[in-house]
Amino acid sequence: MAKLKERIAEVEEVIGNLKNSLSANPGIASVLEPKLKASEAEKTALYSELASFVGDDARVAELREQIEKAEGSLEKLEIQAKEYADLNNLQVARASTKARLALLQADFDSTKLLEADDRLRLVYSGAQFGELNGTLVQSLPNEMPLVRDRRFYTLGMETLLAYYGLDDKHVHVSEDMKNLQVIGRDGVKLIDAPLKDGQFVEVNWFSKWTEPVPEKVNLKKALDFFNEQSFDEYVELVPQILRAALSRVKGLQLPENDSDLPSVLPQLKQKVNEGNVVAANQFMQALAGEIPVKKAPDYEKLHDLYHAISLNFMPPELTAAYNPMCSIYEVHYLDNALFRAEEMLRELRAKSKVIETRLISIRKLLKNLPENHPKAAEFREAIRKGEVIDKQNLAKESIVLEKINDLKATDLFDQFENAIVFVGPEEKTLQDLAPTPFDVKPVPKVSVHGNIVKTLTSGLYLKRFPLWVDHAATLAFCLLLAYFAVYSGAHSHLVQGLSVVLQLIYVVVTFYVFAQSHYVLPVAVPSLAGLSTTFLGVVVTLVLEQKAKGRLKGMFGSYVSQDLVDQMIDSGEEPSLGGEETKITAYFSDVQAFSSFSELLSPTGLVDLMNEYLTAMTNILQEERGTLDKYIGDAIVAMYGAPIPMDDHAYQSVRTALLMQVRQSELREKWASEGDKWPDIVRKMQTRIGCNTGTATVGNMGALDRFNYTMMGDMVNLAARCESGAKAYGAYIMITEETKDASIATKDDIAYRYLDKIVVKGRTQPVAMYEPTGFMADLGQETQDCLDCFQQGIDKYLLQDWDGAMEMFEKAKELEPNKPGITPGVKDNPSMMLIERCMAMKWNPPGDDWDGVFVMTSK
Repeated sequence: MAKLKERIAEVEEVIGNLKNSLSANPGIASVLEPKLKASEAEKTALYSELASFVGDDARVAELREQIEKAEGSLEKLEIQAKEYADLNNLQVARASTKARLALLQADFDSTKLLEADDRLRLVYSGAQFGELNGTLVQSLPNEMPLVRDRRFYTLGMETLLAYYGLDDKHVHVSEDMKNLQVIGRDGVKLIDAPLKDGQFVEVNWFSKWTEPVPEKVNLKKALDFFNEQSFDEYVELVPQILRAALSRVKGLQLPENDSDLPSVLPQLKQKVNEGNVVAANQFMQALAGEIPVKKAPDYEKLHDLYHAISLNFMPPELTAAYNPMCSIYEVHYLDNALFRAEEMLRELRAKSKVIETRLISIRKLLKNLPENHPKAAEFREAIRKGEVIDKQNLAKESIVLEKINDLKATDLFDQFENAIVFVGPEEKTLQDLAPTPFDVKPVPKVSVHGNIVKTLTSGLYLKRFPLWVDHAATLAFCLLLAYFAVYSGAHSHLVQGLSVVLQLIYVVVTFYVFAQSHYVLPVAVPSLAGLSTTFLGVVVTLVLEQKAKGRLKGMFGSYVSQDLVDQMIDSGEEPSLGGEETKITAYFSDVQAFSSFSELLSPTGLVDLMNEYLTAMTNILQEERGTLDKYIGDAIVAMYGAPIPMDDHAYQSVRTALLMQVRQSELREKWASEGDKWPDIVRKMQTRIGCNTGTATVGNMGALDRFNYTMMGDMVNLAARCESGAKAYGAYIMITEETKDASIATKDDIAYRYLDKIVVKGRTQPVAMYEPTGFMADLGQETQDCLDCFQQGIDKYLLQDWDGAMEMFEKAKELEPNKPGITPGVKDNPSMMLIERCMAMKWNPPGDDWDGVFVMTSK
């Protein structure tokens, strides 16, 4: 009877607990109400049995067994009720988490702008937000006034005011509009900035907005190489990119060999996937030549590999020594990763708490059961499984907790502590990019506002000298450069080059002064003004030099050849003593019997005659590119092939000699037509010319303070002997065999005749002599016949056939171009002179060993 009453009390307690659970958790009524009805039915049955209880022992034993079964069922119901309660808590937490996630992931489509109470509000819009639909978004700024009576400044200034928690009332501009101040709430002057043009604060770009990241620069190069299909260069850049990226991971030991770099990828805390590891190994295989470079992974896989590694270190742009910056994607990724890890940790801990509560209940039931009770084994197995699951959850919690610590260890969000953050686009299509004073390539324009804040907070304002100082410095700079430009003294080229160096030094100094003191020195105006001044100075110098060249040509052109004058001017060198050996043709001419002219002409008449004669001869000389060496009375000394090298100098000298003889014939006719102005000797003037080709020393020769550009050497003496020796042969032009051969090698349009092989006075070596008789195109038949007879006479002469030679020379004498008594001034000719020579040889034979050489005993 007592046991029955005790059981009835226990059933009533269970019924009370079930009712309390139903009132606290209506959501599990469908589960607990059937159990509650069953317990109440049991209670009714127990009361009925109690009323009919007559003390039957068998019946009592049966009732005790039923009570034990009921107790076991009640224990299970209690455990299930607790589990359902925990499940309900998890569902509520999950719903709350989803709502928070929806708020964090709100975008343009899930928000809208509303106007209310003269304010513009950004609110959530969508059924997914539940009760929060239509409320302000949970990020700032989320509202702003539509109308406000205040002064608004540029974004950088407004951001700074918001940072200090101030408004426009704390901004003061001086009456002269030259100074701006921001006063804090405690009266402390926070900003004291000079104003430019009454309203602008000059931004001091004292640091770059961006700093190149080596691996990102190489990534761009790799993309270019890949697009150009330069696969060798593309693959060679991969180790540099990977090593640079991996070196930024804290605590990671890198291998010495690039081929081992993929082996460290699994050690990264933010794990890379298997595809990234495979791609890294394929790159190394391509680099080692194990697979063709064309089979290496494409650029997209390289970019994914770098991105996976980059999640393990702080964005380098954010820790740069210059303006720190990073992408929103990096912040968003780490924030979401941290949020997901924390949510996972909460879920795991909630599951662990449920399991722990269940294990406590089961252990309690197991404790009250006999050792051999049928339910004991079932409870022990449930405890074992629960402990295993609990250990697994604890291991997962440890992994997630480690990941959370790793994410927090990046210190990303610490970089934003007490910082002013500007968010701006960097995509080119948004057209919000522009170059800066320190960035050639366009960067986000938000950098302007960032540098405004830097300028205001650092106090590093631009400073300038008074305007008159800039003008005075520019004037002094220009005058100095102008002096350097027109300087023509010693080392003038070095001094003039110094003007360019000075401009470069000035530019470098201006940048150095700005970097050290933030003083802005004018660069463009002085540099351009100095450049213009230098240019004007160069023009002035050029004009002066041209005038000097003109005067030099005018003064020296009358004394030396125009070519020599031009060469002296073009060389830019001062004339100096010395010479060089070069191959030339020396030219000598002399008027026949000039002493007679001096006796018959007055000094004035002689000067007039010589001036006319020398002018005509010199004009021909210079027209044929000869260089006039000097005049020696009536004689002309010249050279061909110096100072201007000539390949045809021998031909030009012979041509000059022939043209001079033609010109002198014209002069004789002119003088004859002038009646009694000139004595008869003038109308008979003849000139003898000699030429020789060979190597001579040519240059400035004379005293240190007075010298002449001339020629020296044995070949020059021989040329002079040709001119004087022509008289012995009745010829008016005589040249050496070397001159004749060199002339023919150039052009074969001149007729020559062999005169003799002689040894001139002062020499020991014989030289063959020739007379140019005229241009072949101008030779008449008579002259050609004369040359043929003369050559036959020479042949017989060399064979010592004196009579045969004289016979041929007699025939030639009648055909000679120059005939005594007919040609003015001619007394003999080569044929006549060779007839006399043959007669002398006939009476005094030279002997059988004679080689045809005639030794001259006079000049």
